[in-house]
Amino acid sequence: AGHARRARAACTGRTRGLPRVTPRPAITPGRPDADPRLVRQALRHVPTAVTVVCTLDGRVPVGHTIGSFVSASLHPPLVGYFAMRSSTTLGVVRRTGAFSVNVLGEHQVELARVFAHRSGEPFDGVRWERGTHGRPHLVGAVAVLDCDVDQVLAIGDHELVIGRVVAVTVPTPDPDPLLFAGGRFRALSRSTPVQLPGPAATPTSWGRAG
Repeated sequence: AGHARRARAACTGRTRGLPRVTPRPAITPGRPDADPRLVRQALRHVPTAVTVVCTLDGRVPVGHTIGSFVSASLHPPLVGYFAMRSSTTLGVVRRTGAFSVNVLGEHQVELARVFAHRSGEPFDGVRWERGTHGRPHLVGAVAVLDCDVDQVLAIGDHELVIGRVVAVTVPTPDPDPLLFAGGRFRALSRSTPVQLPGPAATPTSWGRAG
């Protein structure tokens, strides 16, 4: 019976209620890797949303700016983000199994900088409140997703945290999100929308054809 319980825990990615970290598989020998500098240069052309992942370390809020937030699934609702293994906030997220994703608006550039660079007490002087599930919500965020950790995967020099969304907060009015591209913060409202014929597609529907 004990072996069966351990096998079920391994399959679900959880052990005693905590997320399991899946080790990175060995790299198959083959072609050499591309120059990391060129990879970085290419990725500068990929715009990303700017989010702050927050959680509570006991009663103390902690958080860090993330530029790698992704939507993974709608059924069930899963999202994910990548974090450096040395991140203090990542350690707390793994330990508590809970976090919030605060999607920043274009009026929150300073918050993005604060949580990207300030060490020690990034919440000093920052307005925040507890959400329905008690997780930190940054006042003024364009959207907040409360998540339970589903699994954590070791990917290269980062870890991928997959969260199951348990609550969503979208304020009214609905401001434009902050973007990051080309090494700079950018405002979506100052960009020119591209009008294409045919029905609009959503990111979760991309990739179904082919």
